[in-house]
Order: sequence, then structure tokens, then C-alpha cells
Amino acid sequence: MGWVEGRSVADVPSNCRHSQHGVYDSNDAGFSQLEKVFGEVIVNDVALAIARAHTTDPYPLDQLDYRVCHTHDDIATYLATSPEHHFTSRILIAEDTESLPDASPFCLTFSIYPGSGRLIYARDTHLLDWYRGWLIEKDPHHLFHNYLHDVVPFEGWGLPINRFTDTMVRAYNLCLGGGGDDEDDSSGAARGLLSLKVLAWRHCQMRMTSFQDTVHPHSIPYALSWLKLGREMLAPMPTKTCVCGHTRDRHIPRGKTGKTMGVCGVCGLNGQGCQKYSQYKKPKGLVDGSKELGLLHRKLNTLITQVEQQEADPDEGGKPTDPWKRVAKWHGFDKEVLEEALGPMPRPSIGYVPEPELLAYACRDPDATLRLFLHMRRLKPWIFYQR
Repeated sequence: MGWVEGRSVADVPSNCRHSQHGVYDSNDAGFSQLEKVFGEVIVNDVALAIARAHTTDPYPLDQLDYRVCHTHDDIATYLATSPEHHFTSRILIAEDTESLPDASPFCLTFSIYPGSGRLIYARDTHLLDWYRGWLIEKDPHHLFHNYLHDVVPFEGWGLPINRFTDTMVRAYNLCLGGGGDDEDDSSGAARGLLSLKVLAWRHCQMRMTSFQDTVHPHSIPYALSWLKLGREMLAPMPTKTCVCGHTRDRHIPRGKTGKTMGVCGVCGLNGQGCQKYSQYKKPKGLVDGSKELGLLHRKLNTLITQVEQQEADPDEGGKPTDPWKRVAKWHGFDKEVLEEALGPMPRPSIGYVPEPELLAYACRDPDATLRLFLHMRRLKPWIFYQR
């Protein structure tokens, strides 16, 4: 993206937008992306000023230092590189937690300088014990985005928090909330969206993936398996057949003498009719048939087909099918039938995400929290700027 300062309008090509702030070349690679992000053509001074602030992330994705801690030395080596800040004598450490669907903690992530992050799995209790000792000794300044969510696992792990800042609260006080960035995941705040991903993009040029984009692709196979078991369980019972394999409408019974009663153009077993009907035994666990169950079977078949088509061609376009939202809207009877036989539907879980993707997602949050705090500490509430 390029800005042209100090040039007259006559010197500006027709493909450029211009204002008192300068000239922005609409042929630049980032121009169409910015127009897409802001949802409108960049034509006024305010929009240009905002667009000018959105350049590129100073820490490219291929240069990020996100790692899993396996030993005490891994944690100690990283924490020893904590930078000094002129505005505080304490160590700044941004922290975040990830949880499983049952609300049990899955991992702890933390960052002490931009572009870096470390992850400790909740199962590594010996590493959490070492980390607790470091917190007690150093007494750092903790940074959270939505402290009320993270304080629960912190209390469960026994990690002390003496001084902290919640960047979501500070963003609210500074009126930094976005507007309309992510309608499906809005905070509902009166001052705009306060999601970390929205704020990190608007103020720190950080591109972050959502929970749905990260977790759902790895969770859908488990949901599909559950749905297919339900479809198989509710499949219509097969039509009764004779031992010859013919259905009832093509069956010609044998007479008392063992000869066919009428002309048998189907079986023709040496002039004999079909034998007795075979008795179909209902599989164990299969519920009795009814109109409601037939409708549920069709619902399952339709949903499975849509999800499988989406998995086969994810770039097809259109609104993606969310199997969890669809099932949640079904009648209580439908969900009761499936859950009694199969148990609860597997929910989206970060535990299904492979470690490389988990690192890129989970360590990004404390990294973004730290960058956002360093940006916001230079700002004042809007009321201080009024004359």
C-alpha cells in the first residue's frame, strides 16, 4: 500500500483516492481488501485515516515464536527473556486459557513480548506447579482479555493473581469497540464489539482465526459419526421377504399339495411356489417405528448429506452448515430419542485440533492481548480530548 504526500490533485492518477491526509493508490494489493473489511469505498478523510493505520502485521506469521513447554527449562528460558518497560517495574505477562466442552481447562498460554507465546497443557501439573512458584516469586502484572473467564481455571490451578489489567474493560472505557465486524460472535456491548479478534485487527493489524474456523473442521467428523449412528438406528425396517428373496407383492404361496397355486412367473422353483416368509429380527436397540421417528430419520439423512457435501467441496460458497446449531433447533423428542440411545452429541472441542494449529490459535490470544495493552496504554478516554 502506498501513500503519496505533497502532490497536487492534477498529478494524482484517476485510480487514486485523495484527501487532506494524502493519496491512496487503489491499485495497491491491500486496497480492495480494505474496502472489503470496512464494507464501503474509502472516499472520506475519516475512512482514509483508519485505512492508513491498517498496514501490515509487524510480526509475520512465519516469524512467530509459538511453542509448547515440555520441561521446566522451556518455561524458565522463555521467561528469562522478559523485556523491561519504562512505565512499570513489574514484568508484564499476558495470559489466556482454553477449555473443553465440559468447562474443564485444557491449556494455559502466556506471552511476555510481542510475536511470541508459550503453551502448557493442563495435564502437565508439574509444569503448572513450577509456573505457580515463578508467579509467587516475581509477582508480575497479569494481562487478560475477559478476566472473569480466565480466573476460574486460574483458581483451580492455584495460580496467584495480585495485579492485573483486563484489556476488554479498558477497550470499553476507551470506546474502542468495533461495529459489525462479526455479527455471529458479537459481545452485545453498548460501545461496540469488544472481541479480542476484532480489537486486535482494528488496532494491531493482527489477523486471527475464529474458534469456529479452527475447531469445527476437526470436530465435524465426530459429529458426523454420531449422526450416522442415529440414521442407521432409525433406518426403516426392511420389507419381509420369502426365503427366495422375493418381496410380498411378488410372492406366490404354495398350496396344501405342495404345488403352486396359480402361475408362478417369479419364483418357479421347479413348479413349486415360494417357501415361508423369513422372520426379520429387529436389531438390538432399534426403537419401534412411528411417524415421528420416520421424520427424524429424514432429518438426519438431509443433514448428513449437506454436511458431507460441504466437507467434499468447502469452497462451494453459501452459508456453511453447522450441525450443532441445526440439531439444537430440533424438537425435544428428536434429541431425546438420539441421546437416550447414543449419548450426547459430540460438541466442538479444541482437544480435537492438531498441535501445530492449536499453537497458532491458542498462543495468538495472549500475544494479541499484550500488543493491545501496549497500544491502549498510550490512549485516554475520549472525554479528555474534548476542548
